Amino acid sequence: VHGDQTKISEAENFAVGDHAQVSKGLSAAEIAQLFAPVHQKIEEVAADPDDKKELKETLEKIEQEVGKGEEANPTKVERWLKYLGSMSGDIFDVAAAALTSPAAGVAMVIKKVAAKAKEEAAT
Repeated sequence: VHGDQTKISEAENFAVGDHAQVSKGLSAAEIAQLFAPVHQKIEEVAADPDDKKELKETLEKIEQEVGKGEEANPTKVERWLKYLGSMSGDIFDVAAAALTSPAAGVAMVIKKVAAKAKEEAAT
């Protein structure tokens, strides 16, 4: 039986319990799927090529940060979400909805940041 045991100190991902999970971030495919509606919204509403480029670059920063899972920097994500909101409320709404979706699988801290940004945008 000793041959099948994993030493906890050498384990890269380790969780204990019936519902325990280890989150190192979403896969590239999961991120692409999560943000596909946001990319589509950028294509629909951004007429100016420079604006479109800025929006896409900002969204890519959010995607990269979200991909870090629990290591994501919520301050950066909040700043970039607010920037999206300053450029387009429609794009912000789709991005915030994607991040706060129960099925999104993003880190809880990122969900909280997105929910806070949504609340602030609504007021």
